[in-house]
Amino acid sequence: MARIDELAGANYNRIFGEDLGATDHVYRAVPERMVDIYRAQGSISGRGGAPTYFSIEGGVTPQLHASGAQMSTTPQVLLRIPSSEISSATVARPNWGTATRGWEYHTNSYPQWGTGGYRQFMGTTENFSDDWIVRNWSRK
Repeated sequence: MARIDELAGANYNRIFGEDLGATDHVYRAVPERMVDIYRAQGSISGRGGAPTYFSIEGGVTPQLHASGAQMSTTPQVLLRIPSSEISSATVARPNWGTATRGWEYHTNSYPQWGTGGYRQFMGTTENFSDDWIVRNWSRK
């Protein structure tokens, strides 16, 4: 099973690499307070610099993004990040990246939180820019 998981991971990451290379921007939707944290640390990452979730798709509204990304709460701010700013990118493991087997390139684990289907991955940035904030997103 470990070898099958390794081969599946390599295949998903190959597909993800092609998808990432074909797009100019990726997205991260967050509560407003997270923008202040990213601004203060000068980068986007999880706790202690750990990779965090991004998606290749960005929802037209906060509600649509929450559904496509299967988020438990509706985000307030959408960040549109140049794909060239992403580092340490890899396809996500299930269960918020903590599973030791399986891959979840397309969101599907939490149907109670939405339709899913967004292409997601884990990564970080080395920088943060207010230019990445999508203005008036919640008013659409």
